[in-house]
Amino acid sequence: MARDFEFELFGIDWLKFKLTPEDGISVENEADLAAWSTADWEKIADRCRNGHDWYELLTFCPALVDRCDWTKFSGDEWCPYISEHPEAFSMCNFSLLDEFDWSFLLEKQPQLAEEYDWVDFDGKKWVHLLCDQPQFSKYCDWEKLDGEAWSDLLRKQIRFASICPWEKLNRWNWKCLLRARPELASKCDLRGFDDIENLYMQSVPVENHSASSNAPAETALRELLRGLPRSAEDFDWERLDGGDWSYLLFEYPEFAKYCDWSKLDGQDWSCLLCEQPEFAVHCDWEKLDGANWSFVLAEWPQFAKYCDWRKLDGEDWSTLLIDQAQFADKCPWGKFDGRNWSKLLTYQPQFSDKCDWGKFTGRDWCVLLSRSLRFTDRCDWAKLDGKDWCDLLLDQPQFAKKCNWKKLKKEDWGRLLVFQPHHRDQCPFLP
Repeated sequence: MARDFEFELFGIDWLKFKLTPEDGISVENEADLAAWSTADWEKIADRCRNGHDWYELLTFCPALVDRCDWTKFSGDEWCPYISEHPEAFSMCNFSLLDEFDWSFLLEKQPQLAEEYDWVDFDGKKWVHLLCDQPQFSKYCDWEKLDGEAWSDLLRKQIRFASICPWEKLNRWNWKCLLRARPELASKCDLRGFDDIENLYMQSVPVENHSASSNAPAETALRELLRGLPRSAEDFDWERLDGGDWSYLLFEYPEFAKYCDWSKLDGQDWSCLLCEQPEFAVHCDWEKLDGANWSFVLAEWPQFAKYCDWRKLDGEDWSTLLIDQAQFADKCPWGKFDGRNWSKLLTYQPQFSDKCDWGKFTGRDWCVLLSRSLRFTDRCDWAKLDGKDWCDLLLDQPQFAKKCNWKKLKKEDWGRLLVFQPHHRDQCPFLP
């Protein structure tokens, strides 16, 4: 139980806990540490039993780094330490880092991508990283991505469609992908996928449906792509809508001379410009909404001079600042809700001085603390309900001492005790 309690302490509070009356030293603030001797610090080092202890100690006394037992560090302890001390890179057991740790670490220290061999990175980790930071795709072993991983990745980053091995996607992968990206239907052999055929039929104009056929309707874009390149000169380009043009020019920019640019809406432009920025000269920037702008500027910040910043809401700003923190001086922080702050501070904690912590809900705190322990001292624990506590403890069991067990409902206990049965004494639903 002492270990659980220690995990809740940070900074001076942690240091006080490590002291005993026999030590003959005390500390109330950091100024008192100036009087500590090397022997005093050595006593604390002898009492470090886990990665959290060593992280706290090295924050105060980096000179003891040679004494550190690196095997005690967990993934979420390695992540903040290396982000602040990249020189410790060679000491890290990278197999302990999950996808959230990697996203945070590479956002802070992108140069580490050159030093890491990526062998331990599986498909799930690649998808999580590339969805937020596609610039690391040059390191990706694409063979590690299965159909589900490709479906998840393309929903967020359609730019990778040109290298996707479509045969890896099964009916469920296609079903999830086409809901978000119906323009990719031309890549799918829909025959035999009855439920996907139905989904596809709902996404194309009624006049294209064939009442006498069970096969998916033939859209203008599919007809064109099937006949390329010989069909280009004879094709009726008026049949293509904005979404068709965005997808077509994404892969075949040479057909731009046929494009009616007025057909593209904001979403079409944001998808196209991320891959083919040279078409910006044709863009009607007024068509882009806040979400479109955050998507474009995250990839091409040089287009900021065209942006109507008033269109961006809190969600748009949090998305943009994760990738392009230099726009913070333009951000109206009052637009942020707790969810937006939770998202941003996971990757850009330096903006915490702008945060209105009162906007956080229990769910927002759960999400933030599941990914980062940096702001534990700010948390209003009373806001967490039973589901929040269950989810948080599954990711960060060291917070059990703060938990109001009475808030957990029967279904929360059912989930928690499967993975943490040692809390069964707190459960009122068990004999």
